[in-house]
Amino acid sequence: MNLYGVIALIAAVGLGLLLSLGILISSIVAFVTARRKQEHFNHQWWFTQVVGMSVSLLACVFVVLLLLSGDAKAPARPLDIWFDEWLWFWITAILSLWPVTVLAWNRWQRRARIPAGNET
Repeated sequence: MNLYGVIALIAAVGLGLLLSLGILISSIVAFVTARRKQEHFNHQWWFTQVVGMSVSLLACVFVVLLLLSGDAKAPARPLDIWFDEWLWFWITAILSLWPVTVLAWNRWQRRARIPAGNET
């Protein structure tokens, strides 16, 4: 039995569950705040966090699918070994997608609000 990738799979599933919980809690807070302030849901600060966590969750799901695509009885794939040995690296990369997405979302929203011809 091939056990390469098991630690990475457990880490990816755990990270995905934590991100899902964060998305749920952030969505509830954003919805309650939007109702209280009489604003749109997507104008809340929490909404950008939900977008960032969603991108990280998609990357995490991609890693899980990559790890599950192999055969358990076949010899270890280099990809499974890499995911196990570089666990800290790809978890950091997935988590860094969150703030990068938030910054990109905010920049895109700010650029969408500037009227044409007034760019500085």
